[in-house]
Amino acid sequence: MTPSQPGVKPIAPQPKKVAVKAPGEDAFNAGRRLAIDARLHDEEPEKSRALMKQALVKYREAIAVEYPPAMEQVGDLYLNRSELSQGPSKALHYYIMAGRLDLESAQRKAVALYGEAEPGSLDCVECPGWLRELADQGDGESLLLLAHWTRHGTHLARDPQRAADLYRHAITRGNKEALEYLGELYMSGELDAPDPYNSYPLFQQAANYGYENGLRRFAEWSAGEMRRQLDASHPIAHSGDQLQVRKSSGLVVRGSFKNIDRGELVLTTTHGEQAALLEKIDVNTRGRVDPVFREEMVGVNTLEFLIGLGAKSPSASLNAALQALELPPLSSPEYQRDLGMSWYQGGSEEVDYPRAFLWLKMAAHREDPIARHFFGLMHYHGEGTDKDEALALGWIKLASDAAYAPATRFINQHRQREGLILQQQTAVQVALEKIQLQHAQALERITDESRYIPMFNRGEEGSKFGATAKKINKDSMILKTSQ
Repeated sequence: MTPSQPGVKPIAPQPKKVAVKAPGEDAFNAGRRLAIDARLHDEEPEKSRALMKQALVKYREAIAVEYPPAMEQVGDLYLNRSELSQGPSKALHYYIMAGRLDLESAQRKAVALYGEAEPGSLDCVECPGWLRELADQGDGESLLLLAHWTRHGTHLARDPQRAADLYRHAITRGNKEALEYLGELYMSGELDAPDPYNSYPLFQQAANYGYENGLRRFAEWSAGEMRRQLDASHPIAHSGDQLQVRKSSGLVVRGSFKNIDRGELVLTTTHGEQAALLEKIDVNTRGRVDPVFREEMVGVNTLEFLIGLGAKSPSASLNAALQALELPPLSSPEYQRDLGMSWYQGGSEEVDYPRAFLWLKMAAHREDPIARHFFGLMHYHGEGTDKDEALALGWIKLASDAAYAPATRFINQHRQREGLILQQQTAVQVALEKIQLQHAQALERITDESRYIPMFNRGEEGSKFGATAKKINKDSMILKTSQ
């Protein structure tokens, strides 16, 4: 032994700590081993059932001395083992027993089971209080579940606004699934009116974490909304409906809708039947008479709506949702412009002005300068739409401002044409005014001279002076009318 130093008390040896087992722990461990063996013998049903019965005996021994883990374990068995009758109700009974002994995991299971059950089928007085306590601790899953209960009025008073706050709190606590449910709350209109501007970004964020159901439902809702708007503004045409069709030549034909025959729209007019190629009529009329093109309009309108909400770049999850609805995918502005140009210029396909109009319009709104130039030209020439020179020049000017050279040349040439026309109009106006002045002077002179002509020198048709004055007066009226 080492001699102790003077003035230093020797350290007494510490007794070894012996773990004290809780009452029922041994029985619980024995039951758990038997339950594991039972699962390992699932392919031998009789042996598995016998082992499970032995496990339940051991668990009940632990339960008799109020060992909470045993209660929770028996609840799990009743919930998951088909050979045990009264599954959910028995499972909830044991979870509640363990929860009353402050076993938090059992409280969670009781709350989840109670919340999923049909109203009135199970009873758990303690569950709402347990859920609030867990949520107050900042637990994301509990906050999410409490938000569900509050939103739907399950076991609690219904309060959508409070539910929205709980979903937001759950998101801040790391629960990404709450993004999807908060988006649904905005989209459903439960807070006020349906709010796509707040719901779409939440759905997109949720999809980034693997929760894509909300995004799919949003795409479906958007397409339905675009279809309803199209039905309201341009209802489907039926036989006999009056239509006004603008052809690519600029000619407007009015008549009653008869049918579609071999790619042509047939109208009955006062001058007989007239036909127009579907590819060369205006976009709105094409949408009213051509069901396939109408669905393409719905798809493009849906994409424009999504772009307006912030879907600037293609998203795999969003395109999967659109594909499931048989809608066109969201692509880059360049791709949309090239697709529009292929319909505008022909190439491998026939020229199709309505389709070109749809795709160039979307690319133009996404600030593609080439698309803006040709979209403006379509308005300028009345291809697929009404002629509108002011609108056309506006789009082409935007393309010119983006340094697209053909657009700049077009604007300059247009200004030159306008300048020449203005010069011509000015020259004509000056000439008319000069001629009018000459006529007025001549009329005044002839009127003065006619006073000195004796009446007997005039013939039956008047004097030469009178005939000349009459002609000058007539010419003056023509000049005034022409101005």
